[in-house]
Amino acid sequence: MLRILILSNRPSAIGIDAMFRRDRNRTSVRSAIGVLVLVCLGNSFDSRAADHQVLPGALADRIASVTSDPSGAPIVVVFYARPNCRISALQTPRVKQLAQQWRSRGVSVVAVIPPRPDGKAVESFRVGHEWTDAIEHDVEFQFAERFDCHVVPEVLVFDRQGRLRYRGAVNDRYQLGVQQPEAKHRYLVDAVESLIEGQTIAIEQTEPIGCRLRRPRSGEANRLTYFRDVAPIIGRHCQSCHQPGMSGPFALTSYEEVVDWSEMICEVVDQGLMPPWHANPKYGDFSNANVLSSQQKKILKDWVAGGCVRGTQVSQSTSRQPLVRMESDRWESDRWESDRWEIGEPDAVFTSAEFAVPAEGIVEYQYEVFDPGFKDEKWIAAVEIKASNPAVLHHGAVNLVSPSGNSSIRLSGQAVGTPPSVYPLDTAKRLPPGWKLELIRHYQAIGSEQTDRTSIGLKFIDRRDVKKEVETIAMLDFTLMIPAGVEQHRVEMSTRVREDLLLISMYPHMHYRGRDFRYVATYPDGRQQILLDVPRWDFNWQHRYQLREPVRLPAGTTLTAIAHYDNSSNNPFNPDPNADVYYGPDSTDEMFNAFADIVSADQDMTSLKSRSLAWLGNNGVVMAASILGLLSFAFIGRRIA
Repeated sequence: MLRILILSNRPSAIGIDAMFRRDRNRTSVRSAIGVLVLVCLGNSFDSRAADHQVLPGALADRIASVTSDPSGAPIVVVFYARPNCRISALQTPRVKQLAQQWRSRGVSVVAVIPPRPDGKAVESFRVGHEWTDAIEHDVEFQFAERFDCHVVPEVLVFDRQGRLRYRGAVNDRYQLGVQQPEAKHRYLVDAVESLIEGQTIAIEQTEPIGCRLRRPRSGEANRLTYFRDVAPIIGRHCQSCHQPGMSGPFALTSYEEVVDWSEMICEVVDQGLMPPWHANPKYGDFSNANVLSSQQKKILKDWVAGGCVRGTQVSQSTSRQPLVRMESDRWESDRWESDRWEIGEPDAVFTSAEFAVPAEGIVEYQYEVFDPGFKDEKWIAAVEIKASNPAVLHHGAVNLVSPSGNSSIRLSGQAVGTPPSVYPLDTAKRLPPGWKLELIRHYQAIGSEQTDRTSIGLKFIDRRDVKKEVETIAMLDFTLMIPAGVEQHRVEMSTRVREDLLLISMYPHMHYRGRDFRYVATYPDGRQQILLDVPRWDFNWQHRYQLREPVRLPAGTTLTAIAHYDNSSNNPFNPDPNADVYYGPDSTDEMFNAFADIVSADQDMTSLKSRSLAWLGNNGVVMAASILGLLSFAFIGRRIA
């Protein structure tokens, strides 16, 4: 939740009058602005001096060029931002819009950009966001030091007399992992409009929400070094997303980059936000779990506290570990390459039309159907969903659709940080002749206009090598309705297993109001086992939980999925706590989807001359009762009752 600190109900300066004395007889823009806070950006003078300091000429000229009234000092908004912070990027279009609106009203907006390792901070910000207002490089963190800036983005608003009157967040639309359709509180707008109208600023300071800024600091030296102690952790747990062109908002592929984001790394690791993994460690053993041990967390924190010592690079592989390793021994990646397929070269590829992703806002689901034109059945051993622009594809899913279009079966789902679906050795999913592929894409805005073309890659296996057929149980509550304001709405669905099965993986799915999700097996002898517990649902991370060893579900076992939803104002993700919510495809709708991949425990297709049952016999539709006594559906046919 965004914490707001109301310092005072009276207009006041926040320390600026004590720093500078102003010559009130000067009227030029250069002299009027020159006494403001930004004097600390000049390298040619002592920024702590108090009398008659002026801005470096180039910066003063840029501010003057966007000020409609050159005879008077403007209100100045400093936007302290950086291009490769996701929240900073998302807020930039709004600040640009405000700068344009305020330009004729005596308000100047200046972007101040902290340094980054590649030395292209200002250029990246200007070009990436098409920024046309004043911009300055905080090369040596002088601005950050003077005003104790620790988070980007942050805005600082100075009145016409040079006093700092507001600092903090632009608004409350974006938080870490949270994106609202609209802002509920417009902190920057309210502060500036109050100054323009000569009114009291109601809220003078809020806590900025964004990326933790690392400023140079001295720490007690310790024996930890980057290449020996830290690089293996970053390579194993972070680099699969934090690569150039990938979904991570910034890269972590070099010592300099890791140092630059070291404070942010410590913060998100402390909060449990990174690396992203949401299964309760008490239940289930998952091969794709991405979890830092307490010792690894301590190494990261101690290394940062000790001054981020570089150490000696032993080899290139020390700093970049294999990024994605398949649990199956069919295909294994040794090094990450952004243009290669993780499953190996696919046997078939289907690519979507180009989609334009806007700079901001919630983007609704996109659907596209491909007809592969296969005359014979295909057996799918691996599925990969690959975006041309991974930074904007939140998650994708592929369904198999019948020739009539009246029924569909889940094939695979893949989200940010989730590896492709690679089925266990000697198992595969069947694609019947005439069936089609439906690609479902959910995009996220990242602060600038983007485009993407998403591809489905399929890896086939010979039918004679398939021992077991992978099928998907899908418990879907199409009757879902969550009343407005309810904080703990429970939904439960169950299905009974008719033959011995092996559970391979689970893939729960909800939207913004999801709170928690759990899979429970009740065995014929009455014993219960929690198979998966997700105590803190996060819509931003749609994991497929791949069991290290399949769990046997004997005939007569009841598989139950239980979820809770928070449709109250206490849920920071909630788009509208005043609305009843129903099952639907849009992000502002809700879903209760409990997917589970299974195989028959006793099946051995290699010993059969033909399949025992036809496709539709294996994958019919059966009814399951929801907790409300209404009818919903569970797919899989003869496997469940």
